[in-house]
Amino acid sequence: MPKFIAITPNLETLPNPVILKNIVYKAAASLLFFTILDSCKSSPSSVANTKTISNSISKVDAAKNIDSSEDLRVIVKDDPANINKKYLSLKGYLDLRLISKSEYENKKSTVVDYLLRDTINIKKIKGVIELPYQNGIKRYKDLDEGENYNTYKYVGQFLFFNKYLIHGEYDATESGDYSLIDKTTGVVTSTFKAFPHISNDKKYLIGVMSNFEMDATDLELYKINGDSVKTILTVSFKNWLPLDDEKAMFWATDGCFYVPIAYPNISNEKNTYSHYLKISVL
Repeated sequence: MPKFIAITPNLETLPNPVILKNIVYKAAASLLFFTILDSCKSSPSSVANTKTISNSISKVDAAKNIDSSEDLRVIVKDDPANINKKYLSLKGYLDLRLISKSEYENKKSTVVDYLLRDTINIKKIKGVIELPYQNGIKRYKDLDEGENYNTYKYVGQFLFFNKYLIHGEYDATESGDYSLIDKTTGVVTSTFKAFPHISNDKKYLIGVMSNFEMDATDLELYKINGDSVKTILTVSFKNWLPLDDEKAMFWATDGCFYVPIAYPNISNEKNTYSHYLKISVL
């Protein structure tokens, strides 16, 4: 017959009732947590939600990495021996930062645009655009010779700048440009590769466009001096492409330039302009 040994507990070594109660509660909570976790693992919707959260975090981290690693500022180096080093960091010229879609949308309500699009008053007739200036008329005539052609479009005028804006497309060179024509002399004073956007304070002019040949972005920055412009910076960025829509990119009243962009060389998001860039002139 087995022997039973009576053990008399030492009351001094027993846990305090309050502490014991807490231990019981914690054990119950742990059991409930692992029960819920086990049921979540077997639920398809829970798995989907987990993946969604994971993907969202990955996108946020990717955006942070792109901005923090200065990938936005990487430029194309055609010939390293001829690269002007002061343009590599953009220090003293431009600051580029990613912003949220909501901030971009909010800034659209503060757009500054000095271009008068009076295309009803100046029309192309039989392939010819006539721009009246103080002492005569400057004509732009379309050229159509078989496979070679040049076409011109009147875009508008900058009244404060006393300039017309003409867009030309040239089949022979597969290129295009924008020209400023002085309304007093009829002389072409400046030519740009991209649509020229004038800043809110009328001190700067910027043009941004995709360079599909190099899979890069061309940016031109100019300083407005009286009735002329002076080149400050021309550079090609490697890791992002802009949405080539003159109305999608703009100067705002805060003195910054905004543009939707994609990251084709970083995340293979070609044609997905789901990121937004804020450019400040320093």
